[in-house]
Amino acid sequence: MSARGFFEQTAGSVAASDRPSGMSIARLAQLAWQRRWLFLAVTVLSAAAIIAYAFLATPSYRVAVKLMPRQGESPAGGLQSLLGQFGGMAALMGLGAPVDEQEALAWLKSRSLAESFIVQENLMPVLFAKQWDPATKQWRKDLEREPTMDDAWQFFDRRLRRVNQDTKTKMITLDINWKDRYQAVAWANGLVKLANEQLRQRALYESDATLKSLQEQLEETETLELRQSIYRLTEVQVNRKVLAKSRPDYAFAVLDPAAVPDKHRFTSPRRMLLVLVSIPFGLFAACCVVLALNFMSTMRGFWSSGLR
Repeated sequence: MSARGFFEQTAGSVAASDRPSGMSIARLAQLAWQRRWLFLAVTVLSAAAIIAYAFLATPSYRVAVKLMPRQGESPAGGLQSLLGQFGGMAALMGLGAPVDEQEALAWLKSRSLAESFIVQENLMPVLFAKQWDPATKQWRKDLEREPTMDDAWQFFDRRLRRVNQDTKTKMITLDINWKDRYQAVAWANGLVKLANEQLRQRALYESDATLKSLQEQLEETETLELRQSIYRLTEVQVNRKVLAKSRPDYAFAVLDPAAVPDKHRFTSPRRMLLVLVSIPFGLFAACCVVLALNFMSTMRGFWSSGLR
């Protein structure tokens, strides 16, 4: 038979198999019965694999810290009103607005904060434990490349940390998802503490710089009204500096710190769900195997008839 005749015969056979009387539930059941032992084996093995994963996989725990921005208690309102009243003078002096709610939230989500925390807690060997040799306290020598800070940031931001804010109550929730529940709690509370400390130190630095600038302007100003305005701005900055020095939780008030969950209260794997879907998935996998074998058998028949 020529190649053209073979392909015409194959196309005709495939077209005939695509008729409505081709594949149906009854036909699928017939194929499954013909290969019933294989069908049963695939179903059992697939279901067993899912159940084994559900009970053998390392549990992952999620802990949360509930926060409230400190904007309402900060001297931001007074400073903002003064900056609005004396906007030209404030711009001339280089004064900036204090940390507001959105800026504090952005800082909590920032890469800079995450990288500082990773360095402070030495998390690289923990996040990439499979690539780390605890005996030599170095990266394994058989690695194609060592993990970098960029890898750690991607892991931390996508899989470890999640920050959400309720638009109505303004409450912020910081979630940490990790396999060690004690480490997860320490990281969640530690990250909030570091964010507060960094924002507090930045406020102190900005206040010192602003006070220095105000003092310089005061020495150069002779107008009484302008000097009074500078005194008022100075008072607000002094209040801000005193507040930053006296309050460790400068930007975020911790309403509910992270607590260690019970050992059985993990978020993944979801064992009951996996057990429930194991049998349907096993049946689906078995059907796919049976259909694939039937298709391969049909194609072998096409090739055999074409070669004769």
